[in-house]
Amino acid sequence: MTRPWEDIAASLESLLTGPTSEQRFLASALKIKLAEDVPAFVAAAILGDSVAPAIMRPRSRREPNVDDLERIEAELDIDPAPVTGETSAEVVSAWIGARYIEKRLRGLRVLQPEEGDIVRTLGSKSDLMLISSVDGRGRVHMKGGRGLSAWPDNLQFVARRGLSDDYDALAAEVANRLKNEKSDYGPNSLLLDKIKRYRLDTIRPRAAALHELEDLLDAGDGSEGPLQKLIERHPQLLAGLVLGNNGTYVIPQQALGAEFRADFLVLGINSIGPQWVLVELEASKHRLHNKDESLTSAVRHAVGQIQEWREWLTSNVVYAQQELGLHGLTNKAHGLVVIGRAGPTVLRDPVRSQVREQQDIQIHSWDWILRQARQLADGAFPAAVYAEGIASAETAEELIG
Repeated sequence: MTRPWEDIAASLESLLTGPTSEQRFLASALKIKLAEDVPAFVAAAILGDSVAPAIMRPRSRREPNVDDLERIEAELDIDPAPVTGETSAEVVSAWIGARYIEKRLRGLRVLQPEEGDIVRTLGSKSDLMLISSVDGRGRVHMKGGRGLSAWPDNLQFVARRGLSDDYDALAAEVANRLKNEKSDYGPNSLLLDKIKRYRLDTIRPRAAALHELEDLLDAGDGSEGPLQKLIERHPQLLAGLVLGNNGTYVIPQQALGAEFRADFLVLGINSIGPQWVLVELEASKHRLHNKDESLTSAVRHAVGQIQEWREWLTSNVVYAQQELGLHGLTNKAHGLVVIGRAGPTVLRDPVRSQVREQQDIQIHSWDWILRQARQLADGAFPAAVYAEGIASAETAEELIG
């Protein structure tokens, strides 16, 4: 019993072994000489050239692309095609097409691709990919729904199920990468059932929460612990980070494996899907800048924490989404560091802006959090960090209501 790739290879080979029976019959009727070994692909072009005058088809004025034909023949170490100065551009192009079929056929026989095989692109440090199918042209398609495909001669075999000891580990690496690249969430699904207790009934902070936060910032010792506990009691203080008309979730102290624990994960479901923010809290007593306007070590440490969480997600995203119930969370989640005290300013902070633009991590003060919460409490639509999907002020009113 042949394997699918073998059937495809046989079909491709039939295009190279000689004219078809129909082509032979037509050539005989028209007294056109066709070599026994001319590929069917080329025979079609020769016949087309021969009948062109009878069917009033003008001859192409294009210059034959002989250089490209010679290049691919040299690459394949194959005898030159019988091309002369009289050979038309159409026939030369057909010979080039036939040579590429030969190239694909060789690649197919070397790769012997099967569904589930793990491969990577030749000559690069590209991501591992999992084969989903091979089409009739010999082109190899990959899993992931991104339209990714490649010719077999451009792929390198890595592992096959049942034959490679490290197959399961490599397949898990591919699955994690695909999860990081694509969120799967439907608003009517039960994918978020494990975190439903963290869904906010309202995103409007209570007046008591605003007063407590203000008192802590003005009269507290400025340490992180009391601020963390306050937000755990009043999660609406972070609700303005991401607004979503299908729900807002604020998850405290989320463990990410045995190594890490995120201070808060904030999720908003809106029209473009789940929007996650990784939140790292630092003490309000810390400064944001050194005297030379560079970021302090406390800020750099906080940014590094978020980067470490993203690195963990790179290898463990399937576990995070399926076992922890954090569906849609990937290593591309937005980041937010809350640290120190600072008032509004019309001046651009270049170092914080650079972190935001290059790493998608925003750095804001505790005063900014307080201002955000006040706007939300007053029924205003705050300038949220990540508010994609909010269509209008009316939508915001519905969310706040």
